[in-house]
Amino acid sequence: MRHTRTFYPVGHGAFFVEALDYEGYSPFITVYDCGDSAKGTLVQNYAEKALGRKEDENRAIIDVLFISHFDSDHINGLKHLKPYITQNTHVFLPFFDDKYKDIYKRSKRDGIASVIRVLLEKRIKPILVRYQEEGQPEDFDLDKPLADGDHASNDSPYPVIPSGTPIIKSTFDIWKYVPYNLFNEAKLFHDFRAKIKASKNWSEAKLNNPETWTEDEIRELRQIYSTISTYSINVNSLLVLSMPTFTEYMFIDELSGEYIQKGYLVECNRCHPTAVVASSLYTGDTVLKRNSQGKYNQAYIHLLARLRLQTNRIGLMQIPHHGSSNNINIVTLSDCISCALFCNYGTNDVGNKTFLLNSTSIKSIWKDIFHVTENISPIVISLVY
Repeated sequence: MRHTRTFYPVGHGAFFVEALDYEGYSPFITVYDCGDSAKGTLVQNYAEKALGRKEDENRAIIDVLFISHFDSDHINGLKHLKPYITQNTHVFLPFFDDKYKDIYKRSKRDGIASVIRVLLEKRIKPILVRYQEEGQPEDFDLDKPLADGDHASNDSPYPVIPSGTPIIKSTFDIWKYVPYNLFNEAKLFHDFRAKIKASKNWSEAKLNNPETWTEDEIRELRQIYSTISTYSINVNSLLVLSMPTFTEYMFIDELSGEYIQKGYLVECNRCHPTAVVASSLYTGDTVLKRNSQGKYNQAYIHLLARLRLQTNRIGLMQIPHHGSSNNINIVTLSDCISCALFCNYGTNDVGNKTFLLNSTSIKSIWKDIFHVTENISPIVISLVY
């Protein structure tokens, strides 16, 4: 078995591809985000190189697609991936409340609309990942087709699974993906509805029927929503943990871990050699930072608890939001990452570049950092089992 991760250098964007080659099966392809700062043209340039030419129209080249959130630099290349996705592709998105989507900020509304438009064209019903406070969700098996009504939700026309649900493929149970949503949208809209009732005295029927809202009423609701929602769009980034299912054997000597960077073997001497990047955490643009009092927000504490249900050691982690110092700090980077970090940012991304290259806190980490900018070759990390 060979597992390969490729970080494509799309600058201030994100396009990460994983390929699992298992004897007797077609390569299993997973993509996390598909956008860049050049209106998707960099993703377009790498799509065929990343995914190959499509030969069988009945088989999805991309088996699983994760979209972290709906900012343009994470989704504007989706239109160029259309030749590589079919109705058999599973697409996972962060939860959004379909009933209230007209009151979101314009950028989020436009992003949701553009993603759904492509998926409808491909007859794909996306699966939304929703925040869950407690409990360990059951596995989601990609080999079991979704029937009408499976994972149904009262506030979404799409199937919904809880944050922290392991996504597996039972035909060869060797790898899993675990998506996490840190954003409690249910609580947000509970508070939002209460404020609408208090300020506008609307009935339940009026609240539950957005098609009856006038344009003036929607503008008023956006003003109310802005007083409730102190979160940016980035808080609702979907994180994804990628790792083997055979965790009890992850660190034995039979496993050989290798860095392959720019075509050359690079030995990792930072950790146990067999622990090299077996697991990876993709973070999108989420916020993983302690506040000025040295405390994490509850969402991050919740994430750490959920991660440790799966593993106590993560080989690789994406530094969130293109290296923004507003989204990450040194303590976060040291929590559970054993080997290396990677960050995608543009050469003209001055603020983030300065933080990544000059920050004393970043320099004090003993972990390697892969700087994924648009002026390098793709970074490939290959593991052979």
